[in-house]
Amino acid sequence: MPTRALVPGTRISTLINGKRRTSEITGIALSPGFIFAGQANNEVRRSEQLARQGFNAPIKVETDRLATLGAQREVEAAAAERPMAAHELEQTQAALSVVRQPAAGA
Repeated sequence: MPTRALVPGTRISTLINGKRRTSEITGIALSPGFIFAGQANNEVRRSEQLARQGFNAPIKVETDRLATLGAQREVEAAAAERPMAAHELEQTQAALSVVRQPAAGA
């Protein structure tokens, strides 16, 4: 996948509610689904450890495993949606390039 030029500090022109605005990319974030999946895996390991020591009921371990499975499914769904997001980004960049071009005869 080609590298995009959208990095912190990049300024982009947008049209929001009919008004032209300049926005600046200030940061890049991870989807909460990716963060939760990592936390859920850690929780399962901790629950299993506590269950082996007799401090957790088996239902707690199973609940944590199901939560992890749900988080993994969210990550898979996000990954499946990535091609559409890439397409939308390309369309937005194409629109921006047209807007940035000087008008004919100007």
